[in-house]
Amino acid sequence: MSLKKVHKHSWVSLAVCWVIWVVIAYDRELIFRAANSICEEFTLTPTEWGYTIAAITLALALLGIPINAFSDKHASGWKRALFQWPLIVGFTFISLLSGITSLSNSFYKFASLRILVSLGCGVAEPVGVSNTAEWWPKEHRGFAIGAHHAGYPVGAMLSGVVTAAIIYYFGPENWRYAFFLGIMLAVPALTFWVWYSTKQRYAEFHQSCLDNGFTPPMELEQEKPAIAASTVKQSPLKKTLRSRGILFTAGSTLITHVVYIGFLTIFPAYLYNIVGLDLAKAAGLSAVFTVTGILGQLFWPTLSDKIGRRKTLILCGIWMAIGIASFCLTQGIVSVIIIQLVFGFSANAIWPIFYATASDYADQDSMGTANSIITCALYVGGAIAPILMGYLLTEFGGWHSATGYTWCFLLMSACAMVGVALQIILSLIVRNEEKQQRLLGN
Repeated sequence: MSLKKVHKHSWVSLAVCWVIWVVIAYDRELIFRAANSICEEFTLTPTEWGYTIAAITLALALLGIPINAFSDKHASGWKRALFQWPLIVGFTFISLLSGITSLSNSFYKFASLRILVSLGCGVAEPVGVSNTAEWWPKEHRGFAIGAHHAGYPVGAMLSGVVTAAIIYYFGPENWRYAFFLGIMLAVPALTFWVWYSTKQRYAEFHQSCLDNGFTPPMELEQEKPAIAASTVKQSPLKKTLRSRGILFTAGSTLITHVVYIGFLTIFPAYLYNIVGLDLAKAAGLSAVFTVTGILGQLFWPTLSDKIGRRKTLILCGIWMAIGIASFCLTQGIVSVIIIQLVFGFSANAIWPIFYATASDYADQDSMGTANSIITCALYVGGAIAPILMGYLLTEFGGWHSATGYTWCFLLMSACAMVGVALQIILSLIVRNEEKQQRLLGN
């Protein structure tokens, strides 16, 4: 079915949620763009840096499930905008505080503030994904979540550009200035979204789905059928955890995110210590992969609407495995840029497909919960990654040894293939179940 028939409210919601996602991505990725400056100021070893990123990343996983289960129950559909405003404005304000030197002039002060930021970011991600999915018909869910997530590489790119510019124009000692931008973008975007996301507009979108032959993402409140008492007792979390599709997808998400966070953890240091770039160039060029990441966010999720989620996850995962392993072959700055662009085409694109898959498997009143499970798995894997990378770098000579980086790239490639294997296993299980059902039918 043509995208031209999708209601204008869906497009407005996508545009606003995209801007909000850019803000989240920008704020979250700053820690990686400023990695070399942080490690130098606080004299961190690879192992200490790994544990720092692990703590900050693990914080992203802590509150997502309970708070998103609460939002499913009390703030689904058009109400999620009201839920988002204090959440996102709150953590961008804390991020601003981490940019004030007097408040973050010791390692523990800085790390504590970034952990608080992560607690908010980890809740905001599945809320934003669910909000996008609830404003689009099911037939175009892959496209919508992919286009929404295309904001992530844009935010990541922006973090590299801003950090590089600040280091270049204001000096390496003022890298914290980059943390001031997030709240400037968050307040107007969230305020507009609260004004726009109303019950009336959501009803208009819902009716448009029916008129154009689309499947609405959820029923309107007044149309919900009576629910049996036994069903009411089942929490969204319990129902979601019984879905094998969601659990397998969460497993793939966990192991695959070792690749992404592992890459972010070591790559700026690789450019600075091995390739030989200065701090500004390392910060800026560490985000080159986001250029093709934007294209991948549109291509792969839209493909998943056509050929299926699992097939797309398998193809995208193989691309990611080959791309990350190719960094072992770099010979200079040109090859680093080319391989980044190849890797980037899959690096960001796989996450919206995981979210779209979870949304497909979830009940309509459990979408936020399902997406929060994916987010939790995402950042548990993300917390494991920097510990592994820091350990490998330390064991093979520290920041200035190329051997440690090579082993990190190979390990990340293997993790991507494990994620592919889980999707293949799920495909075989589903195919076997369908075969048995056909035999029983005959």
